[in-house]
Amino acid sequence: MKILMVPGLFKVWVFYILYRLIITKDLKQHIWELYTGLIFIGVWGIVFYLML
Repeated sequence: MKILMVPGLFKVWVFYILYRLIITKDLKQHIWELYTGLIFIGVWGIVFYLML
């Protein structure tokens, strides 16, 4: 179950970024959220890889 967390969080993050990019068109104002999401997903990916 835990192994599905990283791809699930990644999908949610991608949909959020696409929403900001296409619907609201204010991604440049929220660019830090893009970087924070990448860091968060990367850290969790490394943690789960090491747990396996």
